[in-house]
Amino acid sequence: MSRPTVAHIDLGALAHNARAIGAFMAARRGAAAPALVGVVKADAYGHGAVPVARTLVGAGAAMIACADIEEGVELREAGIAVPILIFGPFSLGDMDAVFDASLTPTVMTPTSARRLQAAAARRGVRLACHLGIDTGMHRLGLRHDNLARTVPEVLAAPNLDLTGVYTHFATADAPGDALFAAQCRNFDLAMQTLTALGVKGCVIHAANSGALLAEPATWFDLVRPGILMYGVAPRAFEGRIDVKPVMSVRSRVAAVK
Repeated sequence: MSRPTVAHIDLGALAHNARAIGAFMAARRGAAAPALVGVVKADAYGHGAVPVARTLVGAGAAMIACADIEEGVELREAGIAVPILIFGPFSLGDMDAVFDASLTPTVMTPTSARRLQAAAARRGVRLACHLGIDTGMHRLGLRHDNLARTVPEVLAAPNLDLTGVYTHFATADAPGDALFAAQCRNFDLAMQTLTALGVKGCVIHAANSGALLAEPATWFDLVRPGILMYGVAPRAFEGRIDVKPVMSVRSRVAAVK
C-alpha cells in the first residue's frame, strides 16, 4: 500500500553541515584544525548509513564510526574505503569480520585486548585498534584511574597496534556542567598516564557535538559530531554554526475542520 508520509533526507544539507563544521574549526585553528569523523551509528541516526557515509567521505571525513561490527561490514561492502572505527563491544562470533572487513575495533577491557591479540596472532597479522577511556560517563571503556594496571598488557600485545585513544563526554551540551569539566580533567590525566607508559603516535579524539561547540581544547586530532552533523545544534549553542536539518518528515493533509 502506498502511503503519503515520507522521511526526506537531504544529502546536500549533510554535505553543507560537514563543510560548515570544518570552516568553524578552521577559523579558530587554521591549518591545525582537526579532521572530521563521520558518525553513522544506528543507521546514521535513521538517515541511512551507506548514503550518509558516502556523502561525508566526499565532504572530507577522514574516518567513519559506527556502533558495531555488523554496521561496519555493511559500510565496507558498500565501498567505504576510509578507516571505520567500531565504538561498541564485540563478541567472539564477530571476530572474523573485524579482519575480513579491515575494521578498527575499540579496546575497552583487558579481555577484549586478549581476544583481539589471539585472533590477530592466529592470522599472523597486526591489527590497528583504538583505546576507549571511561572518564566518568560510566558506560564503556577502561577506567581512567586504573590505566597503569590495565594498559601495559595492551601495549605488550605483539599483534596489536594502538593507533588511537578516545573518550566520550556525557554532558558537554550543558554549559558549566561539573561532570563535563571533571571528564576533561580526567582525560588530560589519562593522557599523561598513557604517555608515561610509552603510548605515542596515536590520534586523540573526544569532542562530540556539544564539546565541539563549547570547548576547542577538546578537539585534539579528530572530532566526532553526531546530532550537529545532521543539522541540530544543542539548544545552548544554537546559531554558532549554520547547519541545516538533513531530515524532514512530509505528509499530505487528510482533512481540515
